[in-house]
Amino acid sequence: LLGRSVPAQATFWVNYLVLELLFYVPALDILQVLPLSVVGAARLCGARGKALSGKALSALQRLYYPSIYARALMVLSAAFLFATIAPLITLVTIAWLYAVSRAWSFNVRRVYLHDLGADFDSGGAYWPVAMRLET
Repeated sequence: LLGRSVPAQATFWVNYLVLELLFYVPALDILQVLPLSVVGAARLCGARGKALSGKALSALQRLYYPSIYARALMVLSAAFLFATIAPLITLVTIAWLYAVSRAWSFNVRRVYLHDLGADFDSGGAYWPVAMRLET
């Protein structure tokens, strides 16, 4: 049963990884679409919108560790599972890892706001939350 059902799901995961690579990484990680839309809406609303946009931008640009861990673990889990069945997934995963590592490292250094300053170290506090989201 498992030997027939797992290979049938390989095309879904290849499509998911391509979608993640070509849509989610550019839209959410590189372009920062949600904060960009807040800035656009604030410019349309005038002075009052600019005052409200500061609070919204700080909320949207928080470094949210569980979502980063969950996305990375989902992609890598699919890649490890299907690497021998559908080798094309390995190439897509390598491209995804390259794009995400560049985008996330730039965002962590220059875009995201840290909870307790630039030298904040969670000490592993986010790991249980990330694992709960993964399972």
